[in-house]
Amino acid sequence: MDLSNTKLFAMLKQKMEYLGQRQSVLAQNIANADTPDYKPQDLKDINFEKMAKAAASGVSLKTTHPGHISGSSFKTGSFATENQKSVFETTPTGNAVVLEEQMMKMAKNAMDYKATTSLYRKMASLVNIAVDNK
Repeated sequence: MDLSNTKLFAMLKQKMEYLGQRQSVLAQNIANADTPDYKPQDLKDINFEKMAKAAASGVSLKTTHPGHISGSSFKTGSFATENQKSVFETTPTGNAVVLEEQMMKMAKNAMDYKATTSLYRKMASLVNIAVDNK
């Protein structure tokens, strides 16, 4: 059974991709903490709650006959980076990376990723239970 075709699993996968890409951007900020004129980057926020509500409203039945109308598919994509909106301090060389701030963002990002993967595992476990009980 391919779970990636369901909207819930596709959304969880997209959130994990977003958090993985954000971790990479934050690591790049830390790596450039001593680079002159470097401005920290971050990913544009995505409202996953809004995405979940939109996906839930579009739930459709599985098509079992060619004459049935199929539902829309959930698409994933890459995420846009942007300069960090608020900069707390800038060094005399023009670098605006604050290591403590970047480390806090990385810790929150890691917690979000762990929660998302845990939810993914729980949902997969529930699907396995449902399939086994058929």
